[in-house]
Amino acid sequence: MSISIGIGTGQISNGQLFKGANGYAGEFGHMSIDYNGKRCRCGNKGCWELSCSEQFLLDAVASKLGLIQSALKMCLRKHTTKTLKC
Repeated sequence: MSISIGIGTGQISNGQLFKGANGYAGEFGHMSIDYNGKRCRCGNKGCWELSCSEQFLLDAVASKLGLIQSALKMCLRKHTTKTLKC
């Protein structure tokens, strides 16, 4: 198993790596674990990789940074630099 931007897995069948007809067998990162979740780039909703991949962590950090930036801007609008009390 590999967890990075996505989640990659492999299936072994009869001692051989199973690739499937198109070479994409084992795409467990696109198994739905939340049928009411966000839409994934693959078209499914609530794919496993949407909640535990590197991309999920990057998106979460970017979202938090955006909230922090918005809060600071709002604080700066309310106060001058001399009386900054946030």
